[in-house]
Amino acid sequence: MSGGTSSVPTLVACGDHEALAGWPEAAVARGWIWTTAEGAEALPDRDAGSRLEAALVAADGAPRILIGAGPGGTRAFLHACRSRVVDAVVLVDAPLVLEDLSQGMPVQPLEMSLNLEAPALVLDREETDEREAIAARLDPFAKPWDADRCQGLPADLERVARFFADYLDLE
Repeated sequence: MSGGTSSVPTLVACGDHEALAGWPEAAVARGWIWTTAEGAEALPDRDAGSRLEAALVAADGAPRILIGAGPGGTRAFLHACRSRVVDAVVLVDAPLVLEDLSQGMPVQPLEMSLNLEAPALVLDREETDEREAIAARLDPFAKPWDADRCQGLPADLERVARFFADYLDLE
């Protein structure tokens, strides 16, 4: 893990606040540290990356978990593929295969996954074809990842805790 010496995870959130409603309170109740990189999902890529990296570096806890929802989850995934201080990334309804690319997003986010060093947990409210695409991209390179359906709180946070135990040696 790249974080400090504490075993208390710090979760840095980015994205759809509605999709993450109740998560901050539930995470803090578990003894985890929760912080938000406010507005990062709406910034240009470089500025968003700077804001996310600053929030991660400022985190006192270890490991440092980047959690993103919706388009903010896509942003979190892309940042996790570039950063060396992210210990894990949790994506909630975050598209990794986009229907339309743009000048601001000229490459599919999933194509950046070869640079991903942190384990990834993908939580979706609905079954999507993306899981097959993720498996096809990550499995051949033995990248640690898992996927599950969103069940709502507290089940989703329990799933995240199991993911931490499995991939980060946290109980």
